Amino acid sequence: MGWIRRILGIKDPAGKSRQRRGAPVEFEILYTLQGTAAPRAHCAVQEGIIYLNHDHPQLHSAEREAGINSIAYHMLCFDIAFTEYALAVADYFTRKAAGYNQDLDPKEMVQQILDRLGRKAADYIDAGSKAKETLEK
Repeated sequence: MGWIRRILGIKDPAGKSRQRRGAPVEFEILYTLQGTAAPRAHCAVQEGIIYLNHDHPQLHSAEREAGINSIAYHMLCFDIAFTEYALAVADYFTRKAAGYNQDLDPKEMVQQILDRLGRKAADYIDAGSKAKETLEK
């Protein structure tokens, strides 16, 4: 989805290559139909894909109440995707740290990632709202 790439400042790559250390990580966001009993999302790290379960009751409720093009729906999708991403990053670094007999607080890392990405999402939504207001004038 283009909006998740824009919010994270990720440009479409010319080809898939190994990312240099410290470079932005690219994840594609795909909506899937997995049924109401399945989790709301799944991060396939090796594939670089975060799957959002469109059948999940939380997404269904947001779509029914606000609509698929609403800010509320987009913010919910951001939150779900960001959470999956943060959990995957924390898991990766926690395992790496354990290999070096170092302690790492995954909770703190997840909170920092979610805060950073949540701020970017808010800025992105605010910029879009201001642009829309300008066009309507």
